[in-house]
Amino acid sequence: MRTLEFVLSLTIIGTVSAVAKDKAQTDAQQDGFDAAVRSVSMAHQETFFTLDPLFTWVIQHVPKEDVEYDSRGYRTKMGKLDQASGAFVGQLSQFVRDGNGVVVERTTIQLPSQDLVERDVYGPFGLVESTNFSSGKPVLLRTNSYDQQGHVQEESTMDGDQKQISRTLYRRNHEGAWTERTLWIRGVLHSHETYDPDADFQRYEGYDQSGNVITSFTHHNASIESYWSASDNPIGGTPVIDTLDNGDTKTSVCHDQTRVCDSRIRHANYLDAARHNPSMTEIVTSDGKLLVRAFYEYQFDEHDNWTSRKVLVQSREQGERSLYESDSRLITYWPD
Repeated sequence: MRTLEFVLSLTIIGTVSAVAKDKAQTDAQQDGFDAAVRSVSMAHQETFFTLDPLFTWVIQHVPKEDVEYDSRGYRTKMGKLDQASGAFVGQLSQFVRDGNGVVVERTTIQLPSQDLVERDVYGPFGLVESTNFSSGKPVLLRTNSYDQQGHVQEESTMDGDQKQISRTLYRRNHEGAWTERTLWIRGVLHSHETYDPDADFQRYEGYDQSGNVITSFTHHNASIESYWSASDNPIGGTPVIDTLDNGDTKTSVCHDQTRVCDSRIRHANYLDAARHNPSMTEIVTSDGKLLVRAFYEYQFDEHDNWTSRKVLVQSREQGERSLYESDSRLITYWPD
């Protein structure tokens, strides 16, 4: 069965729903590293020409910051040295673990100011509560609640005054797949979705402040079957991001005025099972027409982590490959 990732243009949804993914992996593994990595520093990164903003999606980007991990693979430090002062500018994370060594709390401070910027509390199934701070005061609180099988039941965000920003409730079948999802924004119903995982059929309705339907569509087998909007905005539209069975990503934009949905698919071939090191990435239209393609050349160390890579870009079918980006990085490891 295909794993459906349906995303609207609401950052508060994406931020909260992404928390529970890959909870069994360490930070270093999620960042694409094998072995006990201690630090990673981008030694050189150079881009040779500007890519059309619509095509930058094709590039498998890598972090520019210096990153440090503890011996268990948790990310402890991320940022850069300030060339003028020599001070480290970035974030430092500290952890509290239970008797089994499992992280139950993480606090993150900003360097060099030492200001607290985030505090996260974890339970057996993942993140339970996350608080963001500014000038020592909480500005955003996110909470997750889970059922007995570890599936998210409710996601909530509140501002620094404990006033609710968003609330999402899930209903699930006996296998844990969600079948109904309802979102409120500032206490007002924003959207309601139903999903049949067996038929892979999804129905969505979005509402205005008065509860009137302003957007609706159905989604089946990785395609939008029908779309309606109360708006006639010629440049407005609803984006839908879909993860296909083979791991490809399909992005569709349905236009309010024409009711037509344009789709593009990002396809990739990877050298590793974890899908961190692509050999090729490309963007094609829904009918298979190539828009842009990128090729990757690597040099790996003895731990199968790349230390340098080149990215070459080809536009359209007949275009020539041109060097787009050159990267090299320094990696250190914890002793065995």
